[in-house]
Amino acid sequence: MIHGEPLTNKDVESLAASFITRPIAEHAELRRVSDDEGADLVGRRRSVGRSYAGVIFPYFLPGKDSPREYRLRRDQPDLERTADGTIKEKGKYMSPPGRGNMLYFPRSITENELRDTAMPIVFVEGEKKTLALSRAATLASRKFVPIGLSGVWNFRGVVGKTQGLGVERRNVKGVLSDFDLIELANRKVFVLFDTNVRTIESVAAARTQFAKVLSARGAEVFLADMPGDYTGNGVDDLLGETERDVDEAYAVLRLVSILDNAKDFILPKQKQADRLAALASDAEYFHDADGRAFASIAIGGHLETYGLHSKAFREYLAREFYRAESSAPSTQSVQDAINALSGRACFDGVRRDVFVRAAGHGGNVYVDLGNDAWEQVEVTATGWRVIGAAASPVRFRRPDTLRTLCTPQRGGNLSDIRQYVRVKDDDAALLLQAFIVGCFAPNIPYPILAFSGPPGSAKSTAARLVKDLIDPASMPHRSCPRKEEDLLIAAQNSYLVSFDNVSTLSDAMSDAHCRLSTGGGIGRRTLHADSDETTFTARRPQIFNGIGGYAMRTDFVNRLISIELDAIPPAERKTEREVLAGFEKAKPRLLGAVFDAVSMALRNLESTRVEELPRMADFAIWAVAAEGSFGCSSGAFLKAFEKSHEREQAGVLDDSLVAEVFLELNAEKDGRFPDEPIFTADLLAELTAKAGDQRSRRRDWPKNAQKLRHDLSRLSPALEAHNISVRFPEKRGRKSVVRITSALRRKTSEAYESVQGVQSMYTRDVWPNTLNGEASVGVPVHRGEAAVDGGSSTGIRKSNTPVHTSHTSEGVLPTGNIPR
Repeated sequence: MIHGEPLTNKDVESLAASFITRPIAEHAELRRVSDDEGADLVGRRRSVGRSYAGVIFPYFLPGKDSPREYRLRRDQPDLERTADGTIKEKGKYMSPPGRGNMLYFPRSITENELRDTAMPIVFVEGEKKTLALSRAATLASRKFVPIGLSGVWNFRGVVGKTQGLGVERRNVKGVLSDFDLIELANRKVFVLFDTNVRTIESVAAARTQFAKVLSARGAEVFLADMPGDYTGNGVDDLLGETERDVDEAYAVLRLVSILDNAKDFILPKQKQADRLAALASDAEYFHDADGRAFASIAIGGHLETYGLHSKAFREYLAREFYRAESSAPSTQSVQDAINALSGRACFDGVRRDVFVRAAGHGGNVYVDLGNDAWEQVEVTATGWRVIGAAASPVRFRRPDTLRTLCTPQRGGNLSDIRQYVRVKDDDAALLLQAFIVGCFAPNIPYPILAFSGPPGSAKSTAARLVKDLIDPASMPHRSCPRKEEDLLIAAQNSYLVSFDNVSTLSDAMSDAHCRLSTGGGIGRRTLHADSDETTFTARRPQIFNGIGGYAMRTDFVNRLISIELDAIPPAERKTEREVLAGFEKAKPRLLGAVFDAVSMALRNLESTRVEELPRMADFAIWAVAAEGSFGCSSGAFLKAFEKSHEREQAGVLDDSLVAEVFLELNAEKDGRFPDEPIFTADLLAELTAKAGDQRSRRRDWPKNAQKLRHDLSRLSPALEAHNISVRFPEKRGRKSVVRITSALRRKTSEAYESVQGVQSMYTRDVWPNTLNGEASVGVPVHRGEAAVDGGSSTGIRKSNTPVHTSHTSEGVLPTGNIPR
């Protein structure tokens, strides 16, 4: 859209006085705007006594046909009285509010000229001076590139936004990203400000700081001054007056003379470490809750975040130093500079959290795409979008192993994941989708996904595909670490941690993985320090795949989502390359579907209610909130989740030697453990006798009462599923005691009390079934006959076998034909 009208003759005459011809003005697309147009263009309200009529200067990037911004030069600027009583103009040049500073490039400049270090650059104040020099550049024997600043301090500006200490967002300031378009290293650069640089201290300070910025980028800087006897203002006025009084050739000669007499800008001699720190002075420095120092640096128009002691930040400093001085800094100087900047970050910077890959903030979810532009996905309750790091309240760091996440696309369906991961049934597919979406739930304990299946079911490939969809890395799988410290270091450098070919898991590491799931950490003494501690904390989702048998501890099982895969028939097998190629094509839509589901969860979370919360309650509520995106009926997730839990709890008992012997003893006793607590040591002795020599010599058999108590505590949730309650009351003296209550005892007691109370020769044809608590129809039972299941220790079968009884304090009890 073209604003305004062509310049008037008066405008052209005014510009000619500043050495700007009509062709130059027309090529720059200068236009006249009315009061209304000018006010609209710069976003101001009209008011009495204030006019916005004037000439607009479009701002173009070299090689672009459309302006990126406009700046208005008002015919009648405001006037204000200064402290010394003089009247000065105010608001002569205006831009739309909230717009950042930009460099002014004449349209005659090309992108190649910005990169051609053989052509000197002349920086001046304002658009008019830049256009005047663009004319002079075409007439001079030595070519140069004129570039304008919109103000003497406007080589800096807002390069992004960051989150403050509260809810407010504050500006991040730095050197304009426009300077990245210019190759400054080993290039002659002239800074030519107006005559007031000699009389106004702030203008002189601005020129010095600007020269330092240019020098830091490797430029050979010269400070050019207007002639000492000139009483005008800027170089455009000087050129215009000289052309009017003599001719244009002499005007150009006067400009060349000014540049020839420019003085070298010489930086005060500094230590190498100080020069390194100065190169990175424009970064935003801050620290996290653990006191680690970070910097967010404006590079190429976006923000990048690095730990100050990271390899990446060291390389950044070395690169900037080489660009500035064409030499490499010493290792000690780099370390000294980092120490100084770390102090600035920890004592002068704000505290803010730094994340890997995904984070929650302000009720939203943010995901680092890991691309060169440092883009993020912002997921809210209303949808998702891709944003720049500067527009995000969250800062991410990038470990060396982190790789780029694909840019998500809309219109996908998460259930399409079944085309690549061959789950056994619909319940498994539902649990897989819930896990994937749950990985992006903010600030909750995360589940552990376990793939199982026969050989040839592509467990490793399935784990890799899920990892690539959520948190791609150069090392998609890793072996299980043997120490918790190694586990937490791995978690520090990944968001979704995937472990491959797991066959065994020690009790200690099983607990460590549980802590990683719910959030935990360790501390160790900092190297070369007496009392300082280095801490490692993390909370991460995890993936396991293996042959099974490693999930033996109840705490681990309580966090587990086990998904069984189908074996792939030979006719349907594909190479890994084929599978990955197909998945790469599908990933953008799958990831978009994941973010759709995350948005749904955020939208529904507050209104989601679950009557009976299962284990991993936070995850379950999140999955229910997102259930509408899984393509299933309401309540289907919780049913599948509970069935999975029941299977895993049964597996805990199957894989435990203590559980095996304990259940045998429970059956032998018909669940009739003493009413009062018994010593745990006595129970161990009884279990050991029941186990026999061969089983009790195994390594996993408890050797003392404390270990038995520990094992039974772990098994108690799984035993509860069998209606066996194991509790540990307070110790008697120094000895541990245990109280065991079994539903088997309760059921048999009820049955025999019924026998005792029968007065007739035959009972009713109804007998309690202790397997499920329901009544079943049986054959008539004579007094003194009990229905017992000779082949089961947990049920009562229909029978005419005589049962001998004896009297106890609890009544008539059977004494014969009960399996012992």
